Amino acid sequence: MLFNMESLLTVLSHYSFLITLIIGVATVLGVWLGPIIAARWQLKRNIVVIVEKYIHEYNVAEKAKLRLQLLAHKGIVKGILKKKLKEEKDEYVRREMEILLAILGDKRARSKILSEIVSVIKGSYRLDELRSALSIASLLELKEICPLIFERLKQERDSEVIKLILNTLTELNYVQAMPFLLKRARECKDKNLMDLYYSRIGDLARKNLNNLPKDILNEVIDLFIIGLKEGSEWLIDAITRVDLPSLLKRKEDIDVEKKNLVKVLCKLLNHKDYNIRGEAAERLIDLGDPLAVTYLKERLKVEQEGTVKWKIQRALKILSKNSNF
Repeated sequence: MLFNMESLLTVLSHYSFLITLIIGVATVLGVWLGPIIAARWQLKRNIVVIVEKYIHEYNVAEKAKLRLQLLAHKGIVKGILKKKLKEEKDEYVRREMEILLAILGDKRARSKILSEIVSVIKGSYRLDELRSALSIASLLELKEICPLIFERLKQERDSEVIKLILNTLTELNYVQAMPFLLKRARECKDKNLMDLYYSRIGDLARKNLNNLPKDILNEVIDLFIIGLKEGSEWLIDAITRVDLPSLLKRKEDIDVEKKNLVKVLCKLLNHKDYNIRGEAAERLIDLGDPLAVTYLKERLKVEQEGTVKWKIQRALKILSKNSNF
């Protein structure tokens, strides 16, 4: 027994430095890693709370804010959701978790939701189901559905369904629909739908400005000029978003089209809708043609709406400076 004790003491004396080093390293690691581990656990608890809020939140704006927070911690959120899915029985809650998983890049969840959406598009005529399916498709950027809903658009007669499809095609940037939309816009007799076609054509033109074929680009500008002459409020809005100067730079007969647009916009300075008058003044700034100065001065003499008056004064200041008046 004495021999064993002496042997142990001898061993300890030989390895005392190593033992002291190990204890020291363990202490340092504990001091260093302790707060990190604690912070990690706290973060996970906080994320669990955010996940719960997201799943049960109905307000779209609030949901978007929560989603941004969760996207910053994809790995942790995925783990939480997958664990919850195994236990959750409520179908609505499960659906929300699957959508969130798909947003976070989970391929299995994305594939499952895509299959369900395709089924709805093919077989459902309930507006609420279509609206929900297309909304989720836009959220998840499921571009795979575009050819399918585009074919349905060609045959669709329900104006509400047409609106849903047009909005989704635009949100998913399905530029292949542009020739068909241009044709429909020219033929459309429904004022509200015509305005929507204008607006969506404007959105697609803006998103794909540098890639539009010349013939399509020419059709877009021609359609805009026709719409401007009719004083379409949605058309003005579409042109605002499409950025006229950039659009015209890609057209061969720039001078002719520019003069046509300036001429029509100058007439719109006297439109009964003050919103359109104001937008017309701002678009004249974009085009930068000093010939508009005379028309702006005439309108300024009689303009009563404060915001429009300010826009006209701003246009006059910029265009007069450019023309060296």
